[in-house]
Amino acid sequence: MRHEPSRQASVADMAQAREARAQRQRSMLARHPWPVISLTLNIPGPVKSSPLIREGFDHAHQLIMRALGENGVTLLEHHLTRSFTGDEFLYACHTDPLLLKRLTCALEEADAFGRLLDLDVLGRDGCKISRETVGLPPRACLLCGRAASFCAPARSHRVTELYERAQEILADTLMMGRARSIGLLAQKSLIQEALVTPKPGLVDQENSGAHRDMDLSVLLDSAAALGGCFEEAARIGISLARLEPAATMRALRPWGLKAEGRMFEATGGVNTHKGAIYALGILCAAAGRVWRRDKGLTSEALFDAASQIAADEAARLPSLMVSGDITNGIRLFAATGATGARGEAAAGFPAVRDGALPQLRRYLRDGHSLNDAIAYALIHLIPLVEDTSLMKRAGAGLYQEVQAQVEALLARGPLSLGAIRALDRQFIARNLSPGGCADLLAAACFAHWLEDGPPN
Repeated sequence: MRHEPSRQASVADMAQAREARAQRQRSMLARHPWPVISLTLNIPGPVKSSPLIREGFDHAHQLIMRALGENGVTLLEHHLTRSFTGDEFLYACHTDPLLLKRLTCALEEADAFGRLLDLDVLGRDGCKISRETVGLPPRACLLCGRAASFCAPARSHRVTELYERAQEILADTLMMGRARSIGLLAQKSLIQEALVTPKPGLVDQENSGAHRDMDLSVLLDSAAALGGCFEEAARIGISLARLEPAATMRALRPWGLKAEGRMFEATGGVNTHKGAIYALGILCAAAGRVWRRDKGLTSEALFDAASQIAADEAARLPSLMVSGDITNGIRLFAATGATGARGEAAAGFPAVRDGALPQLRRYLRDGHSLNDAIAYALIHLIPLVEDTSLMKRAGAGLYQEVQAQVEALLARGPLSLGAIRALDRQFIARNLSPGGCADLLAAACFAHWLEDGPPN
C-alpha cells in the first residue's frame, strides 16, 4: 500500500466536488429511474482523504453492500469516485426509497462509526429523503451529542477537536480487522517459510535438515497456533501508537512469553519459532503502530517503526547477562560480542531491509516462482546475519568458513536449486542449521506482502 501525502481541500475545492457529485447523481438517476444512495464520510476539517479515512470509507461500502444483500435489494449499478476531497460511492437500487432510507439510517445509528457515515437517499425525482420522513431526529454532534445542526453554525467545537474525534472513531472501528489481517500475514509468512524447499540445514518438504526434534508437521502445528498471538502483537502496536515506542516493547515482553507458551504447547516442548516470535512480534507491532499513526504501510515505514520500538534491545544485553535467565543468544554475546536477533531488531532489521527483501523481489521480477525466490533470498541472508543458532552449532571457526563458502557461491553466478541442495547435504552432515536466517526469511515475506496491502 503506497502512501500519498494528505492534501488539504479548500472551500472552492469542496464546492466544485459537490457540484460534480450532483452531476453524477443526476446521470445515474437518468440511467436508472430508481432511488440512489450517495455514500461519503463526514470528516471535519480540510483533510478529507488519508490511508485511514480511505480504509474507513471502504469499510462503510462493505457495510452497505451487506445491508442491501441481507434485505434483498437489487443493485442496478454502483460507481466509485476517489478524490482528495473525499471518496464517494453511488448505488442505484431497484426498491422502495423509504426502505432504503430506513436501511441507511439504521447504519448511521448503529454505533459511533455510523456517525461518520453521510448517506443520502435520493428519490426518483432527485430530491433527498429526510430523516424526519422515517421518524428520526436530526444527526447528533460528534462530540457533545446535541443536534449537529445546532453545533455547526454556532461553531461550538474546534475543527481540530472534531477531526481528532473522527480519527479515533475510525481507528477504533478498524483496529480489530486490521490487527487480524496483520496477524494473518505473519502466520502466512511462517507457513510459507516452512514450506519453501530446499533450505540448507532447515526443515523443508524434502527432509528435516539438521533437526532431529522436529519435522514439517511440527513446524506447521506451531505456525497454526501462533496466528492469534501475532494479531495480539498488532493490537499492542495500534493501541500504544500514541505513546513512546519503548512502551510498545515493554508490552511485547510478556506477550512474547505467552506466545512461546502457545508454541511449546502446540509442539510438545520443541522450540520451533522462538526467534520468529521475537522478530515477527516486533514487526506486527510496528505495522500496527504505522497504521494507527495514519502512515502508509511501506517497508521503509515498517522497518523505521521496528527500529524505534526495539531501539534499546541490544543495549539490554549486558544487564541480561547477570539476570540469571541465560539464553543461547546472551551466552554468545558474552563469548563473542554478537548481538544477534536483538541487534538486528534494534537496527531496523537491516539484513531483511537491505538484503533478503530486495533479493526476494528481484528474483520474483526475474520470473522465478515464489518458492524459488524465497529459497534464493535465504542464501543471501546467510553471509549477512549474526545467526546465533548457526554459531552455536558451528563454533567460531566453522561459522566463518560457512559464511565464506556461501559468499563464494553467490559470487560464482546465478543460484540454482541444485546448488542449494548440495549445500543442504553439507549442512546436514555437519549438523548446521541457520535458524536465525529462517526467522528473518519469514520477516522478509511478511514485509513483502504487507507492502502489497494486507487483506481486509
